[in-house]
Amino acid sequence: MGNTLTFFPVGNGDMSLIKLGDDFTLLIDCNLKDEATDSCPVVMVDDLYDMLPEDDDGRAYVDAFMLTHPDQDHCLGAEKYLHLDNPDDFDDDPGEDERNKIFVRELWSSPLVFRRLEKLRKDNKEEELCEDAKAIWAEARRRVAAYKESGAESNSDMDLGDRILILGDDLKSDDGADRLDGLEGIHFARDEVIAISNDVGELLFEGAVRAPLTAEDDEDEELLTKNNSSIVMQIKVYPDGEEAPNWLLFGGDAGVEVWKRLHDAYEDDLSDRLGYELLLAPHHCSWSVFAVSSDKDADEKARAALSQTRGNAKIVSSSKPIEDNEDNPPSYKAKMEYLSIIGRVESRFRCTGSYKNEDEPEPLTYELTKKGGPTEDEKKTHTSDLAAAGIVSLTGKERPHG
Repeated sequence: MGNTLTFFPVGNGDMSLIKLGDDFTLLIDCNLKDEATDSCPVVMVDDLYDMLPEDDDGRAYVDAFMLTHPDQDHCLGAEKYLHLDNPDDFDDDPGEDERNKIFVRELWSSPLVFRRLEKLRKDNKEEELCEDAKAIWAEARRRVAAYKESGAESNSDMDLGDRILILGDDLKSDDGADRLDGLEGIHFARDEVIAISNDVGELLFEGAVRAPLTAEDDEDEELLTKNNSSIVMQIKVYPDGEEAPNWLLFGGDAGVEVWKRLHDAYEDDLSDRLGYELLLAPHHCSWSVFAVSSDKDADEKARAALSQTRGNAKIVSSSKPIEDNEDNPPSYKAKMEYLSIIGRVESRFRCTGSYKNEDEPEPLTYELTKKGGPTEDEKKTHTSDLAAAGIVSLTGKERPHG
């Protein structure tokens, strides 16, 4: 089995699946509609299930599910289609015309974004989480509690279905206590690396947490709420052990303020910390990634942070079709900015909403190859766009998978 990255056409929403042969599967966000809409003419439930492996009990599963942030367009259908409960309570006999839920072996979550939204809700009563986000947040808390109660020292001590990784920092409790105290074995702070190997010890995957960011003061805290608390992760996939990796960058809905700060934080080594061969355009190709308003030019620092291309880099917009109008997202102006970043090569910019067929777009799959970097699956596309990949390593604590 090959190594692939698939982007699903879910309108202005995100759902991406990394499959590393039979060894590791990571679902990043989900958007599982039951019915087609004008903005999303296809339903991706069957397509996702068809791509997932099954365990010995016949359950479709993901080795890990990462929620970048809890907006509904990034977690729609989670409560219905993901098993977000004690693994012993998995229902293997659902009702007629219902599917078994997808078994989530490990949950990757940032408490900071939930905590900030909770504070906003208390302050202005307007930032209520959707039901899917509530279910994920409750499941994250259940898994953390299970970890504490077990006395485990790492995820490998926990049963599948109880495992969780905490990404980034957290706010202090009301009494000033550190909520992450005692969770060192499952906590990955900024710039620490989640390293996953196969059964024979070959490195498969590294995920470096670049955000969410912590705030320096109350004004900073206000700027870093909601979308700006999205997980930003730089991922390296190793198709052949520790040979040249494929470089991927995911940023949820992180906006211009985040990318400006990341530029300043990594100014001396931007290409290492934010480099990519394939970028999922943040916030569905919104102009808010480059500037605070549509009438502003692109911020130089934010643009530089998002310009750390390697080889013949590619960019994907997970959005409805991009047209030359005032929509935002997706923003035609942002598309033009991204095209300028990658050398104005149209074949290296893809929009999921118009991929192959605008009326019924298909999943966009890239092969993560040994020599060429991410390459559109030639069995499913008419184009092939090979890129040379360099070698730069990140260091951090390893988290073996399994």
